[in-house]
Amino acid sequence: MLVKTPCNFCNFEDYLPLTQVLVSPIHETSWLVRCKKCGLAYINPKPTLERERKLYDLEYFKPEEEALWREYRYPLFEKVLSRIESTIPDGRLLDVGCGKGYFLDLARKRGWRGVGTDVSSTAVQFARDTLRLEVYRGELRDAKLPENSFDVATSWNVLDQTYDPWGDLREVFRVLKKGGLIALRVSNLHFHLYLQRL
Repeated sequence: MLVKTPCNFCNFEDYLPLTQVLVSPIHETSWLVRCKKCGLAYINPKPTLERERKLYDLEYFKPEEEALWREYRYPLFEKVLSRIESTIPDGRLLDVGCGKGYFLDLARKRGWRGVGTDVSSTAVQFARDTLRLEVYRGELRDAKLPENSFDVATSWNVLDQTYDPWGDLREVFRVLKKGGLIALRVSNLHFHLYLQRL
């Protein structure tokens, strides 16, 4: 079931529909819309928080997609980590929506002390048991991490999928040290809208 939601940033309820989209991971059609007050683009309607958590927990990480996932993500992870290290060479790193922990594992091999969060119990179990990483299951705020405790926070293709992105960002700001770095990757609205039209 999909439910209509107000803008996550300004709480305004009126929006302009941009294009139809397939919502991951539920594979149902919804709309990408733009808030008429602040301009934020978001999915509306979207699944309830309970349904979204259940789907990410049970269905998101499929073993048959593992090799392909690693093949495409590792080069990106190496490139981004090199860019991060050109500004902050090492320290404590938080990866929000860390999945199975591959980015954290790469960062650890390069000297970082990493912590991750993810809503998928399957992914968290793999990160903990196989890669021996410090990973918390649930939303970032559920981990109750101490203030000003990370030099870098990262999130790869997660923020545009979360139920409360503005709340998640506020929590990132809380746990990040002053002068810390946030590295985010989200869908490029203009590029993806252009592809959709093509």
